Amino acid sequence: MKVVRLLPQDILKHWHIIRVPIEKGLEHSVGESTSFDIFNWLMNPAYAQCWLVLDGEKDLPVNLTITKVNKYSQHSSLHILTSASMNDAITKDFNSYGKYIESAHHVIEDFARSIGATRVELYGRQGWERVLKKLKGKQGEAYTKSYTVMSMFLKENNNDAI
Repeated sequence: MKVVRLLPQDILKHWHIIRVPIEKGLEHSVGESTSFDIFNWLMNPAYAQCWLVLDGEKDLPVNLTITKVNKYSQHSSLHILTSASMNDAITKDFNSYGKYIESAHHVIEDFARSIGATRVELYGRQGWERVLKKLKGKQGEAYTKSYTVMSMFLKENNNDAI
């Protein structure tokens, strides 16, 4: 499997495809953002990012995740705004799909560290808590419930793990 970060020109070219999983993910939100808002954010790659997971065998798109950099006065975090399936046939087998999510997450973790973020955070439905409890970071980090927000506090880079 392969994880690709789409650049603004890729987003412009493929928006008709990308918009569908973004809107699918937004169905579970409380209306904070629209797909048009996210499109505008993605045009500034330092602010928001679009990650595409491709199946290793056929390079089929499996998952699309949108992240956004949140800068607080004391630290920065990488916020997972939405993550949605792009291939229902593959995602019906949740154990296999979990491997795609984990691969994407590890790439997202590396990106978060590269921009100096101290955590990855996700605001989501309660079902994400069950999924994220099983997920471990590359250096053994784990998500914990912070209010209704799930956060993974990142350890500093460990050169042996890279």
